[in-house]
Amino acid sequence: MNATSAASGPSCTRAPTATADYDALARRWIQEVVLRRRHRTTKRIVGYAWADERPLLRAIPERVLAKYTANLSVLPLPVISNEQRQLGEVVQIRLLSDCEETAR
Repeated sequence: MNATSAASGPSCTRAPTATADYDALARRWIQEVVLRRRHRTTKRIVGYAWADERPLLRAIPERVLAKYTANLSVLPLPVISNEQRQLGEVVQIRLLSDCEETAR
């Protein structure tokens, strides 16, 4: 199955509404697309390579985690007004030929 057919399957007929929906779609994409791919360098099927390597993985040492998480700051989410939100509801559709003319 390729990426196009996975994205157009029956479970994608409704828009995801929650983080859990996106997680489920991501898991499905991993199972149906990513793990079936052949690695460009090793030529191994990614899912088989992952199965072989997974038992060899070890937890990241706490000292390493502390080094990279100590300076993380949580930024506030931007406030988007209804006016700004409505601006994104209308999309102007352009022809490819319009883009080609602009590029010249």
